[in-house]
Amino acid sequence: MMGASKAIERRRHQAKPIVTLISLIYCSIEWLEFEYAELLKLSKHFSEGSIEILFVANNATPEVLTFLQENLIPHIVANTQQSTDEWFQNYIYRGYNEGVKAAKADYVFLTNSDMAYAPGCLQSLLREASPKRFLTSRLIELGRFQSGQHAIEKYFGSTPSRFQRRHFESFALRISKSQHSDGGLFMPLLLSKETFLSLGGFPEGNLSLDSLETYIASGVVGSYALRGENCIPGDAAFFQRANSFGITHRTLFDSIGYHFQAGERTDESKQSRIRPSGIAIVNDHIDGINGESVLWRQLEVRLTNLGVRVMT
Repeated sequence: MMGASKAIERRRHQAKPIVTLISLIYCSIEWLEFEYAELLKLSKHFSEGSIEILFVANNATPEVLTFLQENLIPHIVANTQQSTDEWFQNYIYRGYNEGVKAAKADYVFLTNSDMAYAPGCLQSLLREASPKRFLTSRLIELGRFQSGQHAIEKYFGSTPSRFQRRHFESFALRISKSQHSDGGLFMPLLLSKETFLSLGGFPEGNLSLDSLETYIASGVVGSYALRGENCIPGDAAFFQRANSFGITHRTLFDSIGYHFQAGERTDESKQSRIRPSGIAIVNDHIDGINGESVLWRQLEVRLTNLGVRVMT
C-alpha cells in the first residue's frame, strides 16, 4: 500500500508534458496500430511524462473505438461531420481543433495517421520551437499525388506492412542537414497551443475565394466553398492569417518524415476488423551476448508456435 501511495503521489506531481503528439484516426485499425507505434518511437528518447500522445477518434467506426478503448490508447472522441455532402477536409480541420483544445502541453505536434518519422525528427523541431514559429518536417512522399514545396518524391512502401523502414531511415540520414527554408508543407506541424487557439484554430473548411481577405484580417469566414467550387484550402488560409501576425513558417531539413499519402482513405472500402495486437518483446538484446538462446528468444519462439503475433 505504501508503494502504491508513493506512485500515485509521484504522478500527481509529475511535470506537465512539453509537447502533445496528435493524430486523427477514423476507420483503419492497421493504420492506428502503425501510427501509435510511430508516436511511441518519437517519445522514447524523452523523459517519462514529457510527451503526451493523443488520438482524435474523428467520426470513427465502432471497431476503431473499441480497439482504442480495449488497448488503453489515449484518445478523445470527436463527432465532427455535420453533413454527408460537405468536403472531407471540413471535419478533418474540426478534428484537429478538438485535439489541440484537449492537449495538456504548451506545444502540439499535429500529424496524420499515415506518417513515419526518421530518428531525431521531433528533437530537431523542439530545438527551434517558439510561439512565433510554425515548424514543419521535410517530407518524403510516396508519389501517389504530386509533392509540395521542399518535399521529395521517393517510394518506401505504400502500406504499413510494405514500409521499407531501413531504406527510408538510411536515405533520411543521407539528406539530413542543419538548415531550414521558409514555407513548405503544412504537416507534420509543431506549434504553440496558445498561438493556435488565439488564431481561432483551423477554419472549418475550404474558403470561398472572396472570403480570404476578411478571414486573414478578422478570423471570420464569410462563406465556405461548396464541392466543385474554386476555393482556398483551410490550412493554407490559416497559415496566411498566422503570417499576418508575424508568425513564420519554416521547414527544417534535419526533421524528416515519410508520408504514405491518403493511407486511411485507401482503406475506407475495406471492412475493419478487430484482431489481437499481439505481444511485443522489448529488451536490449533478444539473444544472449554470444548468440545463445535465452528467455526472451525462447518466449518468442513458443508464442509464435502458438499462433500469437510477436514483434521483437
